[in-house]
Amino acid sequence: MPLISYIIPTIYRNQNELNRAINSIVSADPDPDIILCAGGTAAGNRNKGLKVVRGEWILFLDDDDYYLPEYYENFLNFKDECDIIVFRMSQQSRIIPPMGYNSIGPGGVGINFGVNTEYYKSFNHEFEDMHGEDWAFIQHMHLQNPRIKYTTNVTYVAPIAQHMQRR
Repeated sequence: MPLISYIIPTIYRNQNELNRAINSIVSADPDPDIILCAGGTAAGNRNKGLKVVRGEWILFLDDDDYYLPEYYENFLNFKDECDIIVFRMSQQSRIIPPMGYNSIGPGGVGINFGVNTEYYKSFNHEFEDMHGEDWAFIQHMHLQNPRIKYTTNVTYVAPIAQHMQRR
C-alpha cells in the first residue's frame, strides 16, 4: 500500500502545467499513488479520487499547482502527529496561511492540505460543487476537531491560473 494517494483534478488546461504538477510529486515521493480525475468539476473530480484512494494519506494538488521538493520531508516529519497537514502555499508573493498563522479560517487554507485516510473515512464528507469547495471541505473536517500541523515553510505553489486572473 502506498503511503500517499495524490488526487489531481484536471481539465487538461495546460499539459505542461499538469506535467509540472506530476513531476513535483514523483521527484520526491518514491512510491506515489497518483489519481488523475477528469471530466467534470473540480469538486466532482476530487470526489471521484476520494473513492479510489489506496494510500494512508490523501494529498490534493490542482493540475496547475506544484509542490516544492521539501514538501515530502515536511510531510514525513508531521504525518504521525496529526490528522491534517496544511502546506504553506505561495501565490503571487502571498503566503497562505501567513507565517505564524496556525488556524483554519477564511484565507488561511485552500486545497493545499493533506488528510489521513482513516480520519477522512471516519466522517466521509465530499466536496460540494460550489465556489470555494476546498474551503467548505476543510471547514467541515475542522468541525471534527482534528489534530492539525502547518508546515513551517512554503512547500506548495499555486500560480494564479489564467481562469482566475482579472480581465
